[in-house]
Formats: sequence, structure tokens, C-alpha cells
Amino acid sequence: MIDLQNYANGSNEDGVPSVTIRFDEEKHASEWISVQYVVDFLSASGFSAATTAAIQSVIDANTP
Repeated sequence: MIDLQNYANGSNEDGVPSVTIRFDEEKHASEWISVQYVVDFLSASGFSAATTAAIQSVIDANTP
């Protein structure tokens, strides 16, 4: 699950948006699935292609 929050239980006092990623072992076979969701989102939203490609290479190296 990915939570986009402005304030996460008071831990984000400066007001900068934060992202929390939670891995649910009952729903996903690998924690890399959650990271893949983030990379897919970043790619679809036009984030830096070089950055998403670098993260994708780490995912690919750690996923059977």
C-alpha cells in the first residue's frame, strides 16, 4: 500500500509531503512488488527516465 500524506502522525513537522510504502506479506510474494508499483507510478507521471531506469535495474536484479 502506498500512502501519500502531508503529515504522518506528527512526524512530518516541516509540511513537506511524504510517502509511506507498506509491504503486506499476505498480498504480495515479494517486497519488490511494492517498489515496482512506485517505479511504475513515477514513470507514468513523467519522472526522470534515468532515475526510474536505475531503480528498475535494482528491482530486476533482486526479483527472480
